[in-house]
Amino acid sequence: MPYQAQYNMKKQFLLFGISIFVIFILFCGCLSENNNSDSSNELKKFLGTWKHGTSPNIRPITFSSNGNCNFQGEEAKWEIENSKLFINFLNLENNLIFDYEFQDNNQILFLSNNQTGQVYDYIKQ
Repeated sequence: MPYQAQYNMKKQFLLFGISIFVIFILFCGCLSENNNSDSSNELKKFLGTWKHGTSPNIRPITFSSNGNCNFQGEEAKWEIENSKLFINFLNLENNLIFDYEFQDNNQILFLSNNQTGQVYDYIKQ
């Protein structure tokens, strides 16, 4: 095979490899943006003040966009990870983990305490 033909084949193979690599990187970027968008939308559902639906004696919960919250009168940090709500109290050693479910167009929030199994219902204010 003449040298020029070998050079052209190597050049085409290299361009093909680079093209596949670029497509792969772009595809990964799109997946990453979708995941961030999904988690961002999930976080937005929590923002605001939630009043307990069935027990008026329980203080409300307020979730802020900066990761702070007031959980029934106690200052805490909150985050969502692996579809669970984590409440990390600032002045207490106790932390809470909840499974959660939104209903009625994200206006009702059910929190199920992973440690006790107790389920709480909240209404967005």
